[in-house]
Amino acid sequence: MNILVIGANNFIADELINYYLKKICNIYIISRRYNHKIEKKRFININNLEENINSISNLNFDCVFYFINQKSSKKKILKKDNSVLWSLIPFLKKLKIEKFIYFSSISVYQGLKSENINSVDKIKPISTYAMNKLFEEKLIIKELSHFTNCILLRIPMVIGKNM
Repeated sequence: MNILVIGANNFIADELINYYLKKICNIYIISRRYNHKIEKKRFININNLEENINSISNLNFDCVFYFINQKSSKKKILKKDNSVLWSLIPFLKKLKIEKFIYFSSISVYQGLKSENINSVDKIKPISTYAMNKLFEEKLIIKELSHFTNCILLRIPMVIGKNM
């Protein structure tokens, strides 16, 4: 099984890498920083993507997990030019991907006054973070859903050991 993790230096990505390493999967990473749990040859620095993407272009990926979070940026990415995801899409379209999983956030509903939220509720992002997440969700649906199965997860909160 071939797994690609994009943005591998956060809590969920780290736990996911641990899980798939135990399952004896081939894990490849595109990220800014090297994750020491994988072999160096399976790491692609996102800043050198064009030079190194050929090293994985012949692989079939069972799953691609996207974790890059532009939360630290207060800047709205509501233009494609500001989105890391947008810059990756041409490369992703060249890969053979079975499933693309994007970790979004329940914050896209943050303007609602309801305690119970479900997928049919109106989306009402208020913060820059929530607007960025919604922008990238729409980008995925428009650009990637035509050639792979896309799963968008709007997670509410993550709590775990060593957080």
